[in-house]
Amino acid sequence: MTVPSGSPTDKRLDDLNRKVDAGFVRVEGDVRDLRAEMIGLRTELKGEMEGLRTELKGEMEGLRTEVKSEINGLRTEMGELRTELKGDARALRGEMNARFEAVEVRFDSLQRTLLGGAVAVVVALIGSSAFG
Repeated sequence: MTVPSGSPTDKRLDDLNRKVDAGFVRVEGDVRDLRAEMIGLRTELKGEMEGLRTELKGEMEGLRTEVKSEINGLRTEMGELRTELKGDARALRGEMNARFEAVEVRFDSLQRTLLGGAVAVVVALIGSSAFG
C-alpha cells in the first residue's frame, strides 16, 4: 500500500522538519548572541583588570616610596642614637678613669703610710736592740 504524496503524514513530517529547522536557526542565533556577549564581557573584564593593575601599580609605588622614607628615617634615628651612645660611653669612660685615678692616689697614700710605719717599726726594733 502506498501513501499518496501530499498525505497528512507527509505534511506533518514537513511541518516537523520546518519546526526543527526553525529551532536550529533560533539556537544558532542564541549561540551567536551568547558568543558576542561573552566577547563583550571578556573585553570589559580586560579593561577592568587593566584599570586595577594600573591602580595597584600606583598604590605599590606609593607604598614603596613611603617604606623607603620610613627606612631612611629609622637610619637617621639610629645614627643619632649611635652618636649619643658614643658620647655617653666616652663620658662613662672619663668618669671611670677619674675614679680609678682617685683609687690610685689612695693606694699611693696607703703605700706611703705603710712604708712609714714599716720604717718606724724597723727604727724601733733597732733602737730597742741597741739601747736595750
